[in-house]
Amino acid sequence: MTEKLIGLLVGLVALFVLFGLVERFWPGVRGQRRWRRGVKTDLGWFFFDPIISKPLAFVGVVLLVVAFAAAAGVPLNKESIRQFMNRDTVISAQPVWLQAVEMLVLLDVISYWSHRAFHRLGLLWRYHAVHHSSTQVDWLSSVRVHPLNEMGQRLAQALPLILLGYSPTMLAAYVPLLTLYAIGLHANVPWSFGPLRYVISSPVCHRWHHTTEQEGLDRNFAGMFPWVDALFGTLYMPRDRQPALFGILGDQVPDGMWGQLIYPFRRKRPAEVTGERGRGDSGSGLAAGGPSISQGLSSGCTRARYRVGPSAPRWCAGRSSRRARRGSRSRKCARLGPRPRSQRDRHPRSAMPVPGRGTPRC
Repeated sequence: MTEKLIGLLVGLVALFVLFGLVERFWPGVRGQRRWRRGVKTDLGWFFFDPIISKPLAFVGVVLLVVAFAAAAGVPLNKESIRQFMNRDTVISAQPVWLQAVEMLVLLDVISYWSHRAFHRLGLLWRYHAVHHSSTQVDWLSSVRVHPLNEMGQRLAQALPLILLGYSPTMLAAYVPLLTLYAIGLHANVPWSFGPLRYVISSPVCHRWHHTTEQEGLDRNFAGMFPWVDALFGTLYMPRDRQPALFGILGDQVPDGMWGQLIYPFRRKRPAEVTGERGRGDSGSGLAAGGPSISQGLSSGCTRARYRVGPSAPRWCAGRSSRRARRGSRSRKCARLGPRPRSQRDRHPRSAMPVPGRGTPRC
């Protein structure tokens, strides 16, 4: 464990120096501070992921492989399981270089659909929302991944390839390379790789995936090959602009790592957004280029749960019952406009938020 911690510290320093220089001289979003909000949280994830999340994902893959081997009648001992994983198949008989190419393409196609599922399905999105919660995306924000998100992605990727007969050793060799590449994809740089922009995924391509701007929502799911997104109609990478707003729309993810760990298990409130990221169930969203709800909108209601779309309330109740009795609005909500007359004429307590009606609190 000590050696692993030392290795992680050395890697962290090297990445800080490398990407610090790159993001300083070629910034994608100018003026973004390197010691930004959420750096301490991401530093925690930097150590948590390789020490806890990845070993848990590995154990999950091994247990499922053992379960499939037992279902196939393989004796449950170490040598038999190893032989099952390295058995001779039509795929294993291919040249190693061909297996490597096939595995890379299959990994990205599987990753595309599993990634898309984490956005489409409300239950899975609550785990994946942790990764999208950073409002300032850079190389370090890439490590913000919930352990169950990590496990789900790895099970979806590794299990089919192993069952098809691809080499587990070759698959394991891809893990550190793909991890380093994923870190680079989140870097705050404006690189699109020029003529290779539609062949190999670039930081610009993936940063559009993290944007809260309307035209970029739920796009660019593939991690390696943008043509996979083009094939399934989800590619978005304009040449004339860069993404500038990041985060999530809807419920606000806690800032701290421990809060983010338990966030998916909280009971959902009625006004929280479900369905695709930032769209809600109705598919509506904020105007293109507007501020994200995760950034508190222009009202400053940073703790609010909002509905996205035309049904969003135009007023905010007072923060305390004392303010409500006075019939006054929170100052932070003044820019949202006056409360409807029907609400002003009622008893002051009726102005307080009612559970289940989507009324935000400020």
